[in-house]
Amino acid sequence: MWLPNQEKKALNIATRHYPRATVGRRIQAKDRSLIYILEENRELMLTVTEAMGGASTRAARISSSLQKFGIPASVLVDEFEEEGWHFKLEEFNPGIWLTFRLRGADAGVSRELGALMGKLLHDLQLIPADEFGYLRRPEIDHVWDFWRDEHPGQDVPPEYSCVPERLVFVHNDFVPHNVLVPAEGDVRVVGVIDFEWSTVWDPMWDVGYLQNWIFTDTYEHPQDFWEGFASGYEFEIDAQRASMYSSRPFYP
Repeated sequence: MWLPNQEKKALNIATRHYPRATVGRRIQAKDRSLIYILEENRELMLTVTEAMGGASTRAARISSSLQKFGIPASVLVDEFEEEGWHFKLEEFNPGIWLTFRLRGADAGVSRELGALMGKLLHDLQLIPADEFGYLRRPEIDHVWDFWRDEHPGQDVPPEYSCVPERLVFVHNDFVPHNVLVPAEGDVRVVGVIDFEWSTVWDPMWDVGYLQNWIFTDTYEHPQDFWEGFASGYEFEIDAQRASMYSSRPFYP
């Protein structure tokens, strides 16, 4: 949690860097993230997090790559690091987490939201992996650390102990709270966020992680969501391979 003196100091640093901006409403101040609206000639979103060894800078570069292919990622205005914090200034996106539209949704809306995420992941995986040549590909042994933790004494099946034949962009936390949609009205993607740990790997990684997440959270119609996802995704889903990747993200 952010302590009051930490928050005040972070805002003092921000206003020193952006003297023409007016600090508006606070959106979030929990965990490692402090988010404010700054108002200059337009609404901007200031996010302050712990410096993460280049992860935030990498996320900004990913956003730029995705925009080239029509994916509505955040538009970076400026960023810098000071006193162990990373400051990121972006154009404000008024969308809400897809999670909020999914909570309490009926079967039909759940299916529609699932199809939306399926189409989004399909479009992300169509982008040539070479576009993300600046991302470090994970070490194969490191990928399976989580699996070994959950299956003590077992070896990773040999068919998974090699680099996948097809490499794609992997968000690495592809879940509804990292997809932004309008608060009401038509269902469409208006933003994709949180690329700090994205990498290039197996297309089933994001599929398996999302499947595990949607069936273990408290949603009324997970099966309808998943059927919608499969219809929007279009690529064939390797259920066995996806299940191997279902536990949690890795950190490349």
